[in-house]
This record gives sequence, structure tokens and C-alpha cells, in this order.
Amino acid sequence: MKSASLLLLALAMLAPRDALAQSAAASPQAQASSQAEARKLSDAFVNVAERVSPSVVQVDVTVRDESAEGVLRWMGRSNDSAAVAHGTGSGVVFTSDGAILTNNHVVDAALSINVHFRDGRFLSARLVGRDPSTDLAVIKVEATGLIPARFADSEAARVGEWVVAVGSPFGLSYTVTAGVLSAKGRGGLGMNEIEDYLQTDASINPGNSGGPLCDLDGRVLGINSMIASDRGRASGIGFAVPSAIARRAAEQILKTGKVERAWIGVGIQDLTPDLAALMKLEPHAGALVNSVTDGGPAQRSQIHAGDVLASVAGKPVHDGRELIRELMVHDVGQTI
Repeated sequence: MKSASLLLLALAMLAPRDALAQSAAASPQAQASSQAEARKLSDAFVNVAERVSPSVVQVDVTVRDESAEGVLRWMGRSNDSAAVAHGTGSGVVFTSDGAILTNNHVVDAALSINVHFRDGRFLSARLVGRDPSTDLAVIKVEATGLIPARFADSEAARVGEWVVAVGSPFGLSYTVTAGVLSAKGRGGLGMNEIEDYLQTDASINPGNSGGPLCDLDGRVLGINSMIASDRGRASGIGFAVPSAIARRAAEQILKTGKVERAWIGVGIQDLTPDLAALMKLEPHAGALVNSVTDGGPAQRSQIHAGDVLASVAGKPVHDGRELIRELMVHDVGQTI
């Protein structure tokens, strides 16, 4: 029995070595396969950068520096040109003849706007129109033959998919960062009248504003707009205006210089679980109407306070944000 036990112990000691030898023999093949997969992902990011970068610009602005103005006024130099501040943002070429989509807060109150292109051109731009409600604006340079960005359907984007941001954080032009689409339909941030953001963990910093958030096909999913910040420091959470909103706003600004949105004349709120239970409805069954504007389309259509709007043009809506989103894709005057 003693010798048999020693034999079993010897076999047990040899088994791990045999397993290690087999693992080592298979290791080069496994490593090659792993490296090939990593290269595919790397190439995907490289392809996005190569496709979208020609359509991304750096936007430089000058604005009135009120703090400097006060000092200069005290010094008797109230008209001094030194009373200006400089800012940097990003933009996306929207048309081949020079229209560029950016954020409203990038160009708001700008005294001058200049655009840097990747090919080295530096052109002055004029403001075409702004949409403060969504923090979007369109500027235009005198140029032809530009490469407009391709836009994706942000409604079809999937939470968890890879995304790439391109812009000029802190003035560092054509910076590429990657992450995932963290969430859709983010609102309630208190920054703009209309909030329906894409959320991402791709690194976004001051200067990225107005630049694109892209999918792995190099198409624009959204326009980077702001970050969640702790005392001015980035926290790894960024927000972009969805392409469905941004593209429609840009088209209207180019056509009329402003954005008009459909309106039905109701005040709404989300259907809370308690309210849903009282009304014998499922949670998120729609948007609850809490007021109706006199003479508005809703009143003329016999909609009353206390009604729940469950769909728009046949498409279900689950809360107030979805209701607004669906109304926004319809034209003023259209019957739904």
C-alpha cells in the first residue's frame, strides 16, 4: 500500500507539468488568435478616425471678456482690444459648400469665429443661426469641395456599442477617444430646454463641444455637448445631442435661419408608479397631461388634463421625454 501511494503521488505531481506543457504548446496559436482579434478592433478605431477626421474642424472664437473690461475701464482704457477672451470648440462639416454644425455655447456671443481644417486651412466663419433649446448652431465658411460627415440613425443605436469621439479638447486638435454608448434618452440635467442626450464614457473635455460622437462605421451618432463635472474636472461621463435632433435642426437653420418645432399645447409629466396604480395603468404607459393650453391643438382635439398620451402617430411613448422626441420629428402644421 505504501508503494502504491507513492506511485499515485508521483503521477499527481507529473500531471500539472503535462498540462503546462500542453498549454505552452497551444499558447503561440492562442496568442496569435488573440492578437488578430485585438488588431481587428484597433483597425476599426483607425478606420473611424480616418473616415471622420476630414469632416471635423476646430472652432476658435473671441468673446468679450467682462472681467478684463472692468479693470481696463478703471484704467481709462474701456475700448482696449485686450478686453477679449479666446475659446476653442469643435465642429462637424455638414455640407460640401461650408456649413458646419457645432454647439450654440461654442459660438454664443462670439465677436469673431475662425475655423481650422485638417488640411491646414484657416478660414473665418459667419453665424447662420442658433438653436439654444438644443444647444446647436450652424456656422458657414466660404469654401467648396468639403467632405460632409455622414450621419447615423441615433434611434437605432444600441446601448453598449463602441463609439468614438473626435474633437479639440483643450485645443489639442483631432484628438480621438473611444468608449461605449452608455445610455440613451438622458434628460433632467437642467442645462437646456430640450434634453434627450446620448451618454458615453468616451473621454470628452472642454474643447470637444460641437465635435462628433461616431459609430464604428464613422457615422455621426451625436454632437458632443457637455460633461458631468465635479468642480470643473471631467468625471468620465459625457453627453451628446442625438443625430436625429441635430440633423433636423441643422437643416432647418440652413433653410430659414431658425428652428421651428411642432407644439400641441399641453403640460405633461411622467406617469409615476403611484399614479399608474391609481389609474389602473402599467408604469410607463405614456405621458400624463396635467394642463391644456386654451385654443391649442390639443384642446381642439378634445384632449383634457388627466389624459394619458400613449402614442404619437402610432409609435408608443412611455414618458414625457419620448413624447417630446416624437413630436419633434413632425413638421409644424402636420396632422398626427
